[in-house]
Amino acid sequence: MTSPRVHQNQLWQEAAEESLNTFIAWLDRAEEEGSLYAAENFAAFLDVSLNRLQIPATELIKDEEISKAAMSRWVSGQAVPSMPTRKHMVATVRTIAKSYLDQFRPM
Repeated sequence: MTSPRVHQNQLWQEAAEESLNTFIAWLDRAEEEGSLYAAENFAAFLDVSLNRLQIPATELIKDEEISKAAMSRWVSGQAVPSMPTRKHMVATVRTIAKSYLDQFRPM
């Protein structure tokens, strides 16, 4: 018989996996529609992504030469990055989400 604690952990993992799958599907749909890259939607995309993945904004720019101040302006909607930077950030978010999802899959 499975202990209540093991069962609770299994339920939590299933919920987290489902949440990540839903988030990735949302990313895919929004990207297909082109709405992810729209300047007026980008701050909301960043906010949802950072909250859903529970990562700091600096995680998205750690490999880029982007200042924390610029990232702060993008997250707050005061400014919008260039289109290539937006595309790179969407790809980075997708990569992070998929890497989290991989943690739930058996090896």
